[in-house]
Amino acid sequence: MKINVSNTEKINTELDRVNGRAMEHTFTDTGDLTHEIDSVEERLGHVLGGRCNWQGIRVLLRSGAAFPSSYSYSRKVTLVNLERGASAWYVTDIGTTEISGGSHGYTRIVMSDANKESALRKIENENDVW
Repeated sequence: MKINVSNTEKINTELDRVNGRAMEHTFTDTGDLTHEIDSVEERLGHVLGGRCNWQGIRVLLRSGAAFPSSYSYSRKVTLVNLERGASAWYVTDIGTTEISGGSHGYTRIVMSDANKESALRKIENENDVW
C-alpha cells in the first residue's frame, strides 16, 4: 500500500476497516494523522533543515494515551507507517494491535543513512564543527 496522505477518502476507508468498531484510543481519520505529521515535520525541520533532506524517512505511529499499569484489560490501538517521498508523505501500512496497562502511543522517526548524513552536515555547519 502506498497512499498519499492528501487522499483522505482512501485513508479514512482503510482506518475504518482496520479499527472496526473501536473508536477510542485509535486514529479514526486523516485529521489525526495530519496532527502527527505536523509534529514530525517540526522536529525534522530542526534536525534536517529543508524538506529536500526528508526523502526516505519513515515514521511509525501508534495511537493511544498512556494508562495505568494496574489496568488489567487491553485496548485496541492503531499502527500507521508513513514514508516521505520527494514531495509528500505516503501511508505504507495501517493496522491495529492490542496494548496492555502501562503502554501508550508513540511516534518514532527512522532515518536512512543519507538522512543521518544530512543531519550531521547541518550540525557541523551551524556549529563550526569539523
